[in-house]
Amino acid sequence: RHRGGQLMSSEPASSTDNTLQRLRLQASTSRLYALIDPSQDERWQLSCDELELATRQFRIIANPFIDLPPWRRLYLKPLEVRDIDIPELVAQQRSSLPSKRTEPSGFCALVTSSVLSISLSRWIERQLTVTSPEGKTCLLRFFDPRVMELLAFLLDPGQKTLLLHPFTGWFYFDHQQVLREMEIPREPPPAPFTLSPEQWASLKRSGTINHLIDKWRSLEPDSAAEASPERINALMRTAERHGLHTPADQQRFVLHGLHVGDDFHRHPFMQRLLESIGPSQRYGDLTAALPVAEWNEISTWTRNTAHGQSRPAQAD
Repeated sequence: RHRGGQLMSSEPASSTDNTLQRLRLQASTSRLYALIDPSQDERWQLSCDELELATRQFRIIANPFIDLPPWRRLYLKPLEVRDIDIPELVAQQRSSLPSKRTEPSGFCALVTSSVLSISLSRWIERQLTVTSPEGKTCLLRFFDPRVMELLAFLLDPGQKTLLLHPFTGWFYFDHQQVLREMEIPREPPPAPFTLSPEQWASLKRSGTINHLIDKWRSLEPDSAAEASPERINALMRTAERHGLHTPADQQRFVLHGLHVGDDFHRHPFMQRLLESIGPSQRYGDLTAALPVAEWNEISTWTRNTAHGQSRPAQAD
């Protein structure tokens, strides 16, 4: 739901309060920073005077893949906790967010750390470069809250530690504009940070996931919370396992899953339909031809199964 251009989350107030308490605690024992990407929103660009102070106050972070001018580079902005009301700060940052998931945001995260800011900026710069399973050097936009929300469920505890070890807290807004804290286990494993092929595949779905969140929100504004990145990613994996590889077919499959239930594809009608897909048979055409009575039966069956919409879809 929307109010004044902003989403109204259905998240319980207690969950938000707990995250605010965690942020307040971390900010009281560590330094607090706002992580900003002005290349996505010119309102966040540093002024000439601020750029002159950058070496002492702001920490500008270079992108190893794109030579941006200084005023468009990622930066850490130190925040003085004694001068800040944490709930008001969070509310201000939330009000700056775009209403659509596919629109970029200049605000990335509130982060805390006891490490010197220059060390933090250098750490972020190093972590921007990762090697794909194919051996290619790639940019990992983990600072983007939309990517961080994916990493929150894709990474195992050891990977989270390797990625964010110098930070004591990393707080970002999710797809419902609810403040979330990224788990950062304290003990790093003795290994470099890498991503598995399936994790890479999930990150590559990020653009489609964001598009589907906006699409579902426009179709079902009262059920926007049901279209989580984790659920959509799982449905996309299931679609791929059933041989659906075109964007149109995958997106239609996901929307069916969100509307009917994650296990809709297990119904015998759907199993026969999926088995019949071939070069001349498209998923969208076949499902569009299903009679309303069969869709109703699939929907009723899915709701009545023990595995209906109560859990994320499984990729099988």
